[in-house]
Amino acid sequence: MQWTTADVHPAILETALAMNHNRLRRYFFLCIKKGMACDSNKKIKESAKKKMIINKYITQTSERIRNEYDLLKKAGINLNSDLQTIRTQLTTNGLKFVDEDFYPSAQSLYVEGDKSAKVVEEQAMWRRAADFCLKPVIFKDGINPSDVQQGRLGNCWFCCSLASMAERPNLIEKLFVSDQTSKEGCYEVRFCHNGLWKVVLLDDFIPCRPFSGPLYTKTEEDELWVALLEKAYAKIYGCYERLIAGNPYYSLPDLTGCPAHIFDLHNVINSSSSSFPEETNGLWEKLLEWNRTEDNLMSAACDETSKSAPEEAGLMVDHSYTILDAKQGLDPVVRLLCMRNPWGHGEWKGDWSDFSPLWTQVILSFFLSLQTKAKEVFKPSLNPDDGAFWISWEDFLDYFSSITVCYCRRDWVEARIGADLSFDFEKNELTAPLDEREQDAPTNLDLCVFVFRETDGGREPVGFLGMENARHSFESFGSDSRHYPDSLEEGSYLLIPFTSGRHWNSKSGNTRGVALSAHCHSTGSRLGMKIAGALGRAEIDEVYLFIEN
Repeated sequence: MQWTTADVHPAILETALAMNHNRLRRYFFLCIKKGMACDSNKKIKESAKKKMIINKYITQTSERIRNEYDLLKKAGINLNSDLQTIRTQLTTNGLKFVDEDFYPSAQSLYVEGDKSAKVVEEQAMWRRAADFCLKPVIFKDGINPSDVQQGRLGNCWFCCSLASMAERPNLIEKLFVSDQTSKEGCYEVRFCHNGLWKVVLLDDFIPCRPFSGPLYTKTEEDELWVALLEKAYAKIYGCYERLIAGNPYYSLPDLTGCPAHIFDLHNVINSSSSSFPEETNGLWEKLLEWNRTEDNLMSAACDETSKSAPEEAGLMVDHSYTILDAKQGLDPVVRLLCMRNPWGHGEWKGDWSDFSPLWTQVILSFFLSLQTKAKEVFKPSLNPDDGAFWISWEDFLDYFSSITVCYCRRDWVEARIGADLSFDFEKNELTAPLDEREQDAPTNLDLCVFVFRETDGGREPVGFLGMENARHSFESFGSDSRHYPDSLEEGSYLLIPFTSGRHWNSKSGNTRGVALSAHCHSTGSRLGMKIAGALGRAEIDEVYLFIEN
């Protein structure tokens, strides 16, 4: 029997075709799902194979490090010698340095060590510099803010500080005991931690991405200075993870030895009137002067307290940015700040950003005519994602919450000394927050230092500096001071550190160390500091400061 569709009732035909269509569609879906399953299984197998290879390599690397360490111990290398002697001993014995105090393992990466979930998540490989650099060098083609590229670690505050210092390369250079690449993998860097300079010895094992370069802060070239400084700072704090979250207010004094101060922008009234609060009175004018002299290092932070939502404008919340430049001009007045994201990407998207129509030829010509320290900076880079951007002062006040300034004058001479404070715990004490990033850090203190001038007629009070719950604090004497407009003259001064002890936890013992430092910028001045006991005058914990011309 033969028949065609013409012999079938149209309604029955439509139903049959619809049923076949659905069967066909289900067939295709089954095929697609089967293909997806096959593809998914393939990816799972490839991922498992990749993890197996990575874990095998990590295990082999750990064994290699252990073997190098065992050979180092057997050779009896004297690590208390100077850097050159250590390197010579290593070369003579054909060894490479492995840092016992900051051993390349999970304990140096994470607070919880091997138990941290990040061990599996990050799959960090410890690799020597020569393993990921063709020709490793500490510095290459100068030092620039763009050298600092923040990695996976949330330590923008530290990266921001390095980028600020890179504007003055000598500040970076003097941190290294030697700028020579070490084939022995042995380096030393200096930090002014807790007010006193100390040398940190470290190897060149850097935590890296699997079979690649540094996992954390790095440079685009074969330079090591950024990764080495980050590693040394992580060693001071106990591990890399302890560097997450912070403020340049803490890292800049450690890196420069100079005092720092935070300006709260919530107190700034965006006006040219005299109604500025005392703390931030004339802050824009100060920024211009600091930028002109290039003496001070500046950074700014965004956080949840900002007046406007930073993320909506291309900025990051709880993030620090380097302030590279500040300029003012034209009529009406244009006030601009040049800033940089330590990530090397992610920029402000509002007025005066890259490709902003406000960058007219008239504006460009005016700023270029100022003969600035870096003329090319005033021309938009036409790269909307290089990390550097311009923003108006008015928008800056809306989107940023604070400015950190590190007072780092080029003509400063300094004097430092450590002193001890003692406390009787028979009375009740209160606890205070500590710097949780730093391993085994004691609680902060309410610290005050009284300053007296030694005269023939006795001691005259000059002033004091101090802060509640302080890790460090400073006060200036001179025209820039908020409280003491008169500079300290030549002579001898008695400094008496004092604490109420109510933030002193008894678990930290009966004695706490403090560091006192003084900076003087008068031409030809010489500073000296001595403990009063060394002069036979140990009445209390006193420090004598000598200012001589």
